[in-house]
Amino acid sequence: MQQDKQRPVDKDLAAQLISALRPLRSSEATGAPRNLATSAELVGQVSEQDVMRWYQAQGLQESDVHTLRRTALLSGMPNPSGSFLNNAMQYIASPWINYATGNPWAGASFGFATAAIAAPMNAAQQSAVVSLCESIREHGGHVIVPDKSQINDKHWLPDLAIKLSEKLADFSTCYNNFGAVASKYPEHDAGALATDADAVQAAQALLRAQSALQKTQGDFVMTQGAHDRQWKGNRWQSIPRTLRSPLASSLGLISKTPAIRALSPSAQAVASLVVTGMQHVAAGFDERAKQEANNTLNLLHADVFTTEGKQKLERGEPLGGQDIDEGKLRKLIQSPTQALVKRVTSGLNAVYTELSNELGSARLASTEAGHEVDLELGHGNKPVALVKLEQDLDCLREGRLTDLAHDGAAARLLAGSATSVISEQLVRDIGAKYTMREFSAQTAQRLGQAFHLGVFGSAASSVIGKVTTAAQGGTRNVPVLEVVEVAALSGTMAAVGALNQHVAISVKNNRREASPDIGLGKQITRGIMGGAQEAMAQYSGTRTSKAINAKLGDADVHAMLQKARELCQTQAAGPSNPLTLDEAVQQLRPGHRSASHSGEITVEIE
Repeated sequence: MQQDKQRPVDKDLAAQLISALRPLRSSEATGAPRNLATSAELVGQVSEQDVMRWYQAQGLQESDVHTLRRTALLSGMPNPSGSFLNNAMQYIASPWINYATGNPWAGASFGFATAAIAAPMNAAQQSAVVSLCESIREHGGHVIVPDKSQINDKHWLPDLAIKLSEKLADFSTCYNNFGAVASKYPEHDAGALATDADAVQAAQALLRAQSALQKTQGDFVMTQGAHDRQWKGNRWQSIPRTLRSPLASSLGLISKTPAIRALSPSAQAVASLVVTGMQHVAAGFDERAKQEANNTLNLLHADVFTTEGKQKLERGEPLGGQDIDEGKLRKLIQSPTQALVKRVTSGLNAVYTELSNELGSARLASTEAGHEVDLELGHGNKPVALVKLEQDLDCLREGRLTDLAHDGAAARLLAGSATSVISEQLVRDIGAKYTMREFSAQTAQRLGQAFHLGVFGSAASSVIGKVTTAAQGGTRNVPVLEVVEVAALSGTMAAVGALNQHVAISVKNNRREASPDIGLGKQITRGIMGGAQEAMAQYSGTRTSKAINAKLGDADVHAMLQKARELCQTQAAGPSNPLTLDEAVQQLRPGHRSASHSGEITVEIE
């Protein structure tokens, strides 16, 4: 554990990469030509060589990176298990019900019911599946830890796009105001400008507007990156998600031949299982891509700086190794031991809080019952169990694992978790995730996926083929062309939903991280309409971000900002205006001078 905490990192290399890749625009300090307005442009400049050098800066060898990527792939494979049961009911059980009953409406009705319960049914399983995936990843190798303070979904992208436009308008207004005041004075008469209170206020307002504009642009680009991370985490799975429904509809054509009619439900079952297998493999590649995206986002956005380094970055100055905080840089990668200790610590903190509350309530009840507390008998001391927990928690936080109590909960959980992916600690983690708010958020996410843009998504695509065939007495009564057309329509509907899975996930994360909570209703609405809203926000926000770069890159604007900075610096460095005695008397009112030409001031307090 101590070795993990002291893992060697390369601060100079980290500073070099950040200075080269992070800025959106050119700066006088570096002189490098840059004009990047979106996360896609920012990420697009990062090469595989840059990624490997960033891993190296964080203290990982090439073999460590290989293990990390392989483990990420394996950890993602179980992820589709959360929806397997519902898919089996929809695409395996439903065709067999049709065949067994000879009534197409029986299968269609079962399909409707399955689609109706899909969201809560899958949500109930997903927390357990996600915990299992995380456990696999953390046991297999190093884990990338995104800096949640800098990379998050606190902002809703459509809101940011609007805010970005507003901040650009505010900046333009402040620029025009300062320009109007500054134009009253000759270029060489800076002293007169510095004595103009209106000019100073306008300069300060302009610099505040510039700072707010750049912060909002940074939030927009970061949020784009967070959404793109979710897209990369679902990209390959969109293929089997799209194929599942039209493939089932097409295989229904087998029932048109009486001799092999019994093969139709079997073929659909086999096809469903094959597609599910494809999705499990695709999920592995998606998870690996998502973890790679986390690493790249850390390079582009994470806070790994000292106080001086952060200020230099804001000024656009090149960074050196002394500007990188070694501890912050090291925390972006966790070893399996560190990840396990972190989980055990979190679990024991919850146990400690619960036990403290129980003992506090018991002590309060005892006092209210009239029982006296005798400190000499030790009644005021903490219970032994609480003291042991505190000691174990201190050992975990400080990495002193050998000092843990051998018969304590921490040692038991660590020993069990170290030897197996499935452990008591995993069960505790799963239980901690089953809260009403989490279940609500997971259900709302799946409603957004199932009913994307109303008629698109997994719900409508899974039942449209069943309804059209049932209405005509079964597939054998439906023209082949119509079956093909319905299958194509079903695939199109499924594709729209599959390609927007990341939007529903981003909305869920926004609800988790935003303050205040946007609530269940707004999450469902945003999840359903999110694809269209996201597309419009990406378009308008990107256009505004490019306009910001053009505005700030303009030579006249740059000169005006420089003049505003110089004016504010002069004002801050200059001495305060001296007051005459009469002016001092006026500011000290109520009061009066005691006598003519006297240096004495008498202040009357009523």
